[in-house]
Amino acid sequence: YQQYPKRKFPVKAVIGTVIAVIVIIVVLLVVLPIFTKSSVSPTSTSKPYPISASDMAAVYGGSWTILNNESGTITFSSSGVTISLFNGISATMSYSEFYSEFNISGPFSTYFNVSELSEAIVVTFSYKGTSIGNGSVEEVVFMPKQGTSLYDLVTSLTDANLYSSGADYAGQQGNIIYGYKFTFSGYEECIINRANGEVVLLFNLPNINPTIASQLASYI
Repeated sequence: YQQYPKRKFPVKAVIGTVIAVIVIIVVLLVVLPIFTKSSVSPTSTSKPYPISASDMAAVYGGSWTILNNESGTITFSSSGVTISLFNGISATMSYSEFYSEFNISGPFSTYFNVSELSEAIVVTFSYKGTSIGNGSVEEVVFMPKQGTSLYDLVTSLTDANLYSSGADYAGQQGNIIYGYKFTFSGYEECIINRANGEVVLLFNLPNINPTIASQLASYI
């Protein structure tokens, strides 16, 4: 793979943002149902996330379901943060409350700038199958706002960038860039749509190879 020169705004900034988003979202989805008692009407039946349970079943087989009490969207606007779980529980808070309640800090906090994001989505899948066993997979999606440095970075990435930044394998399908890596927590895949800046991450995958990675990327 061709090695690209270092960018002043490095690829690790994306990784930092992703990790910060994941940590915050996981906390939100665990804590929010405890602190929120109000509810809203059921969420739209339209697909609010790129990869569905049926998509996962088509790739891996077995039976896949979405845990609605552990999945939802976080929308960032000028007025504050709105958190909506798929089970109908919803809450809105100011940015100061958001930062105070969930203590956004640590080595990656520098990269987490909510002013650069329009929305984040997390979907927790539960699966059962004889060939893949039982377990759960998490899909995390975030959308940078157009005109931000993060959006410019994401929409300019190539498969070579992903590979040189540590992916075990990287590929490209038109505007879709994807790569996967085996980590201490299991198999992970990162999929980027350069056409709109959408970033999709899949964690704790049962297994992965170039064919599986390509098939998952085709749903974006």
